[in-house]
Amino acid sequence: MIAAGDVRPSPVPPAGTGRGPNGHAPVALRIDHVVNVIADAASGVAAAVRGLAAAEATRHGNRVHVHALSPAMPVGGATVHSYEPSFPVPFASCSWPLARALREAAGQSQILHVHNLWSFPLVHAASAVGGTRCRLVCSPHGALDPRSRRMSVWKKWAWWHLLQRRALERVDLFRATSVAEAEHIGALGFRAPVVVVPNGVEVPALVRRPSAEPRTLGFLGRIHPVKALDRLVDAWRLVAPSRPHWRLRLCGPDGGALAALCARAAGLPRITFEPAVAEADKSSWFASCDLVVLPSHCENFGMVVAEALAHGVPVVCSTGAPWGGLVSEGCGWWVGNEVTSLQTALLDATGHDRGTLASMGERGRAWMAREFSWGQAATRMLTAYDGLLAGDAPVTRGSMP
Repeated sequence: MIAAGDVRPSPVPPAGTGRGPNGHAPVALRIDHVVNVIADAASGVAAAVRGLAAAEATRHGNRVHVHALSPAMPVGGATVHSYEPSFPVPFASCSWPLARALREAAGQSQILHVHNLWSFPLVHAASAVGGTRCRLVCSPHGALDPRSRRMSVWKKWAWWHLLQRRALERVDLFRATSVAEAEHIGALGFRAPVVVVPNGVEVPALVRRPSAEPRTLGFLGRIHPVKALDRLVDAWRLVAPSRPHWRLRLCGPDGGALAALCARAAGLPRITFEPAVAEADKSSWFASCDLVVLPSHCENFGMVVAEALAHGVPVVCSTGAPWGGLVSEGCGWWVGNEVTSLQTALLDATGHDRGTLASMGERGRAWMAREFSWGQAATRMLTAYDGLLAGDAPVTRGSMP
């Protein structure tokens, strides 16, 4: 049995058996993905959609479309459509051009796969599939985690009761990226089944890691309260005096916590706050790190963990992310994100020499190649689509505003 704290997927179906539950031959599908943003290098959701859409487009002649608000960016093998928001100041990503485009797509597509909650794209998609054969698939990407739902609680309470719950009741299949996320979705009582399909990751050629000091502990992601960076800063306060050859780099866009963190870190040695890292520069950034840290309160997947391991960098990760395999695979630490537990893990991790950490990174890289390629993720997702489409009849759905 897979533990709830693990991100491991079900096995990939063996080659030659067909994708569907009855062993039927693969057929070309039109698949339309819907996401708020696709061109944000700091967004794990955007990266996940780009990877999945590109991998699905390489399979069986599938026609894959991606719908997102402007700005757009290319996604290999897929057709990308971008839409302007309908208000000068975006309100929950509302776009009437997107709503019209999704109604047209639902008349031609087999799968409409939406990747954001707490915003209008889900509502637009749920309305678009009414009266069609198109199936609605939803990847919440952690948005239904109880801890996430407690953030901006009154806004989410209103959105849930006005629009979101009704939209989610029209979903035909939920896709979770971990067992824990599947449990969170299931606890809400929706009729639709839940399939666990973790995100994938590219395993690139290794960039040689510079040997010059100082050694580097890196964080890459939004500077947001959910990332628990205040606890990381406090742990660094305790670790830094005994690790004079190490530095801590916190890289990413401000998600509302930067000013408070800078004030909290004032006077601490060898800690820097840096801008987001462009997609083209990520390999060099990972090559500069001896360790990557993710202390989050909650993550449905934690793309930066997979990316770090794919680049051969071991990880210190909180138990708020589903990466218990870091321990069993010998490529990192999986600990509580209390200050004392982070301090203990960081002292242990930074006490290893470069050779030991490199060996751990190699094990993590092999793990990613073995179980987390985008090709494997696409195969699992396409199998789930086929199972959903096996009874190809119009779906009876209630009306949406």
